[in-house]
Amino acid sequence: PRTFVVAVALDISAAATEVSSSAVLTVISSAEAPDGMLVDVALLQGDSVVSSSVTLDTGTSGTVTLDVSALSPGPILVRVLASGAGMADMSHIYDLGLAKPSIPPTVTITGEEWVEGAFILSGNFHDADGEDVTFTLRIDGVEQGQVSVIDNTWRTGDIPMDLLIEGVHTVEVQACDESNVCTSVTQDVDNTFLFQEDDDPIAVMPVDDGGLPAPGLAWVLFALLSASLLMRRRD
Repeated sequence: PRTFVVAVALDISAAATEVSSSAVLTVISSAEAPDGMLVDVALLQGDSVVSSSVTLDTGTSGTVTLDVSALSPGPILVRVLASGAGMADMSHIYDLGLAKPSIPPTVTITGEEWVEGAFILSGNFHDADGEDVTFTLRIDGVEQGQVSVIDNTWRTGDIPMDLLIEGVHTVEVQACDESNVCTSVTQDVDNTFLFQEDDDPIAVMPVDDGGLPAPGLAWVLFALLSASLLMRRRD
């Protein structure tokens, strides 16, 4: 009868389970592994595959560094393919607990404007993971209003500052990606000027002792003088 020796050909481990930019994996061949064993290591996430290979002799180790920039935030599996002289080809998928964290969107404020009693805030945004970003508008911590998005720019709707109480109000714009990782920007807005009244007094025409405004009195005197001159000419 034939005798088969079943042995572990290699061990694999990760330097860190959270992989933001790259995954560093260490492969160690066992004492039973043949010299010149070819090991292909791949990261799997859905249909995405990132792989690299290393050649190991018996009882040696090697490091594989894999770029995860093309992968999405979330869990990542590891596939190992190994082959060598005198050994059966090995293929196995491992869950080493690897995961790519989501990077929060970056949001900046680039402009603000007043349209009568309404305030409008606008800016730019970017998500390094390439995920869709949704926006939420809050006034003094209360969700209200809308934020419109065109390409990588955002703009709030009209915020009716003239309907709020007089004082300083906090406008918050929150951006969240598909991984529900969020970031916020805030702007303090003072609407006091909308409630200020005109302090200039209304000009009142002076009134003389007779109760007639000064211009009216002048016209009366002019009329009397003209009548007197006309009577003298007739005489």
